[in-house]
Amino acid sequence: MAMARLANHLRTIDGGLGVYDPRLEDAENDTAGITTLELPIPGLLSSKSSVEIARILVMADDAARDLGLTLSDGVMELDNLTLEVIPELRLTDRGFVDVRAGSIVDVVLDTE
Repeated sequence: MAMARLANHLRTIDGGLGVYDPRLEDAENDTAGITTLELPIPGLLSSKSSVEIARILVMADDAARDLGLTLSDGVMELDNLTLEVIPELRLTDRGFVDVRAGSIVDVVLDTE
């Protein structure tokens, strides 16, 4: 239900980045517990100022960390994992990752 609530909200704002905390849910307010950065151009870009975007991203990171997110780059690191244009191999804070296999790639070559 939590994922559906957030997905439906993102659809109403024409796309964006969002964090939903079900502990803050309110039957009277559909957006209670939802922190979003609206990205209506076309679900990737914002017309907001860089200062406003940074402020909202800090709020989203704080909300995600309250839920247990420990990634060093916060929600932006998660957000970039979903982009279709990202190649099969990604450099992350945990190392070089084979996205399809979901595993860390050993980058140390044995020269013997």
